[in-house]
Amino acid sequence: MSERTAAIGIKTIDDANATSTLHQSVNIKELRNNLNAANIKFAENRLTMTMTIINVKHSDFNNAVNEIHHTGFEILN
Repeated sequence: MSERTAAIGIKTIDDANATSTLHQSVNIKELRNNLNAANIKFAENRLTMTMTIINVKHSDFNNAVNEIHHTGFEILN
């Protein structure tokens, strides 16, 4: 049986690097590195130019939210 997943929407600036709206020195690459360092498995989907969806296992949801906040991204949902 597979584990359920959760989708986390993050707000980004309309640019090629998916930069954080809160801290313009932070982009999606830094978030990827932080999620990998925290051993959180994830999938990423650029839904629109200003919103990216991060899918994580339900059991990793709280840790992923913490990493996203600590990295400097605004969570939309």
